[in-house]
Amino acid sequence: MRFKPLFVLPIFIGVMALAGCASKPTPLPDGAQMVNVQDEALAVTQNLNCEWLQLPDPMYPAKGNDFACVADTFASVILFVEPTKVDKNLTPQVEKIKLVWKNWGEHVNMKDTKTDASRFVAFLAQRYFAPEYATKLVDMFFGTDDKTLTTGNLNVLYTFRRQPALGLHRLEIQNTDPERRLFAFSAPHQLTSNGD
Repeated sequence: MRFKPLFVLPIFIGVMALAGCASKPTPLPDGAQMVNVQDEALAVTQNLNCEWLQLPDPMYPAKGNDFACVADTFASVILFVEPTKVDKNLTPQVEKIKLVWKNWGEHVNMKDTKTDASRFVAFLAQRYFAPEYATKLVDMFFGTDDKTLTTGNLNVLYTFRRQPALGLHRLEIQNTDPERRLFAFSAPHQLTSNGD
């Protein structure tokens, strides 16, 4: 049995239209700009007080070393910006962003670390998320239930683990864009949250 060309052409056009829609890149959100690892390292150092930094090696950008900002001497709050592994001479794009908070128990003689954790998660929420998702991210981070959140090209995984001396809060933001384009908002927006 042979297909008549009359039926083949509309099917071919329909398949091509669907393929075109599937590969269409995510549009740039209003008020956002595309950023890379260098942009984010600069934004973090300008907006957060880091007790100490781990910087990617400028001589070997293709190694993909993490950028890390540590809030205090005891590494109670740490923000990691993980780059993609790329060919040399290219600026790495952001693959993943991680925020870890060690919320020390009352029996451990440590200063309260919630203030630092609040500053860091507020920065992430305002930098990468539109207002309707920003508050959800902050509330998620101060909870004790594992949760996920998906928005645009970002998948968020939050886990909480009770340990003998602390509660370990871990937020992982995975950039799911095929080309690892990351959108950031330069102007902060208002946040209201249960996490203070």
